[in-house]
Amino acid sequence: MFSLRITTTDDSLSLKAIKAALADVPARLESRRPVPAAHFTAILAAKEEAYNQAPPYSPVGPLLGLAPGVYYLSSVDDKYRRYYARIPPTDGTNTASSQ
Repeated sequence: MFSLRITTTDDSLSLKAIKAALADVPARLESRRPVPAAHFTAILAAKEEAYNQAPPYSPVGPLLGLAPGVYYLSSVDDKYRRYYARIPPTDGTNTASSQ
């Protein structure tokens, strides 16, 4: 059981605004693609192997399954600075890398 209490006078946080922001959740859940158990296990094994790697580090693996506009870790340098890149969004917004 869940409960929600909204205690603000700001209209942008009204229940209608929250419902509108969550309206696409069913469509996003339906857009997920199934992955065979063996493939999922291989993905988890690669994540376990990469966990806590000493820098410099660059993740390995395909980016094909990432959604448009998603940021992902591209590398970690020897000073533990993390660099990110972005999958090009479908709406044509900026795709610059960030730190």
